Amino acid sequence: MAWEQIAAPARALALDLVTVLGGDGTVLKAAACPGLGETPILAFNLGHLGFLTTCEADGLETALERVWEGAARIEARMRLDGTVQRAGKAVWHATALNEFTVNRQALARILTSTFSLIRIW
Repeated sequence: MAWEQIAAPARALALDLVTVLGGDGTVLKAAACPGLGETPILAFNLGHLGFLTTCEADGLETALERVWEGAARIEARMRLDGTVQRAGKAVWHATALNEFTVNRQALARILTSTFSLIRIW
């Protein structure tokens, strides 16, 4: 299934599991897809770091067997939506997994933040 199909907000997907082959960037892209809702992601590291991936690529068969047997553990992560507004207009929006980092530019500015917790799953 293509990213565009998964990401379509109006599309109601009935998936039991999403399998991701790639690195942390691929996991982040999958987690940002609004069509996935609370669907678990089983991620296999084909990248370098693998902080967000569940397994190494050589453990694919074993991991899938554990899922089919019901022996896999689901680790809850927090998906965040962030928006930067200037003069009341949204100038940037992103979805993140677990955290956002806010950096300042060379000129210091006052930062006004509003945080809303919608749901943790």
